[in-house]
Amino acid sequence: MLSRVLARGELTNEQYVARAFNFGTHGYSLKSASAAGLTHAVKTVVVGRPFLDSVIGMALLRRLYIGRYRWRCGSDYAGAEQA
Repeated sequence: MLSRVLARGELTNEQYVARAFNFGTHGYSLKSASAAGLTHAVKTVVVGRPFLDSVIGMALLRRLYIGRYRWRCGSDYAGAEQA
C-alpha cells in the first residue's frame, strides 16, 4: 500500500512549506483550517493529488503578481500596493 503524507502546520512562510514538500510530504494544510478544509485536504492527498492550503497558495500568487508588476513597471513594492 502506498502511503501519503499530509503535513499540518502554523507556518505560512514559503521556505518552510517548500521544505516540507522537499522532505516528501504530499500536501500542506494550516492548523487553522476548518474541519471541511482539512477533510478536503485529506481526500485530495489520498487520491494522489498534491494539496496546498489556499491561504498559502494565495500568498504565493500575490508575491508572484507583485514581482511581475515590479518587473513590468519598474515600480517598487509600495507602488504596486497603490496601483
